[in-house]
Amino acid sequence: MSIDTLPPEILIRILYYLPLQDIASFNLASKFCHDVVSTNETTVYQAAAMLHDFIGSPGPQSHSTLLMDSVHQPDATGWLENVTSWKEFCKRHFLRECAWTGMRLGNNSPEPLSLNMPLPSILNNVHRFKVDEVERTVICSTAVGGLLVVSIDTEEVLWQLPKRYVSPYAHVEFDRGFIVFTRRDNAVEVWRRSADSFKRNTYLTCNPAFAQVVASPYPVPRFPENFPPIFDEDSLSRRSRDPPPSLPRRGVYLPFALLNPPARTRASRFVYPHLLLASEASRKAYIWDIPTSSLIQTIEISPPPQPETLGLPEVIYYVELNQEFVFVCWSFSLVVHRRVPDDRSGEPPKDNVAFSVRLDSMTEADPARSFIGSVPCPIFSVDLPSPTKLGLEASVPQTSVAARYPVTQVYTQVDNGTPLLWEDFAAVHVSPHGRDLVTVTQGGWLLYVPDFEDQSPSARTRSPFKIYFSYHEFRTVEYLAFDGKRILLALVSAANMLSGAHLNSKELQDSGIYAITLRDFLHPREPQIDIQVRQLATVPPALRPEPGSRVSCLQLHSGSAWFTYTIFDDDENGGGNLAYVDLTASANQPSEA
Repeated sequence: MSIDTLPPEILIRILYYLPLQDIASFNLASKFCHDVVSTNETTVYQAAAMLHDFIGSPGPQSHSTLLMDSVHQPDATGWLENVTSWKEFCKRHFLRECAWTGMRLGNNSPEPLSLNMPLPSILNNVHRFKVDEVERTVICSTAVGGLLVVSIDTEEVLWQLPKRYVSPYAHVEFDRGFIVFTRRDNAVEVWRRSADSFKRNTYLTCNPAFAQVVASPYPVPRFPENFPPIFDEDSLSRRSRDPPPSLPRRGVYLPFALLNPPARTRASRFVYPHLLLASEASRKAYIWDIPTSSLIQTIEISPPPQPETLGLPEVIYYVELNQEFVFVCWSFSLVVHRRVPDDRSGEPPKDNVAFSVRLDSMTEADPARSFIGSVPCPIFSVDLPSPTKLGLEASVPQTSVAARYPVTQVYTQVDNGTPLLWEDFAAVHVSPHGRDLVTVTQGGWLLYVPDFEDQSPSARTRSPFKIYFSYHEFRTVEYLAFDGKRILLALVSAANMLSGAHLNSKELQDSGIYAITLRDFLHPREPQIDIQVRQLATVPPALRPEPGSRVSCLQLHSGSAWFTYTIFDDDENGGGNLAYVDLTASANQPSEA
């Protein structure tokens, strides 16, 4: 039976369930097949976009409205600009995925990468940064103090707070137009994007402290309960005789609130609308609702008992949160606490631990004894090449042209050498849907746990796994990012770190920025994990007298990977330059998709 004897409506229904590479093959099979695809191009490629998870469920929207909304989703690089068809939409997503994984159909070479270093003369002391994809700006704190907002496209400084106001090495969080940063006195400042402050549908009353109003580079209006904000002589910050500026302005922020935690805090995480502040001293996590500037929940976060052989103080290294859980990385354990109050009392349950992993389980090198709870946890290794020694004069990162690195399951004891003097949990992140988590240790172990709440081996459809990155050459993890689909890691290699000996700069080797993709996007309906590793960039050794972190911050976005890289480390220049790898550079090139 020839395919051209089938009714076109049947063929179209079949095409709805085919991935892009199969649609491309069907399109080339015959003139009849080409006519079927071209005549129904909109519906066929919209279905492919849903199949590959490029878009969500369309709901009642029309094809054109859904395409317009999908194209105009906020993104740091604007890689979907000028897209007018579902075919072009799928093509650009296809090439972006090829760039993340280091592969391309019909071509042995990976997708080209573009490395950008905005404002190297100004952004050379960056400590922490966040990317605002709505306004396409970068928000940076620095090692010498101050806060800057820089345009990604024009590389112009749009707004800043002075060094005397924002302390050196201030920790910065950002989400939904709110900047949150720490102060020396343990207070936390909240500033809001001016564009949101002057819109009826996003309007919120605020109560900034007097010091914030004085520090604001722009006059601050009063924000009554009802829209709109009001400018008058009493509401202007310092120049009461000046006329109100033409706010809102891109990249400009206005003071919103000053928060004072009940105890000294060490780590923070902001996922709108809630800010988590964790305290080692009080063993509590304080959760603030940012729109109302109110403390809404306090959770006990004491770490589990240590083995008797350790007896070392527990330190909080990293925290994470979502609507249901609080995640705390202590030195020797990762603990996930429930946020959901008890149905009867309205208080968090006394036993609020939903999931935990101890350091000895995390670093268990024998596959036969590798378990997460009662669930077997396979161990994998990645055969990463030795980093290229670029010399101490090389101070600019380079993009990698390497294809995917092989990931191999290990069935025998992993030789992880002498235990690190500083081995501990370094970071944890949870997926946007809240079911999967990733955590790492400084010594090169990564743990991925899908559906971490489900501890029953028989009920699991996806298995957890561990990756050991120091299998052939020692590497330590400097930073972690995770968006649910892929993991971004900053790894540094060093000659003698296993012994814990003091290193000089000649023993420090290059850092690498690595992307780990968890799904084979070419076969989206296959449920199993498909680990693919690609090195995106190499960061050269820092010009410094002593070892330390070279990547102080790492951010993962749909089409770009952002990071800092350090050149010097002294009292005058302890921060890093800012760079990002653009994985959408090939989006306008022809492809088989």
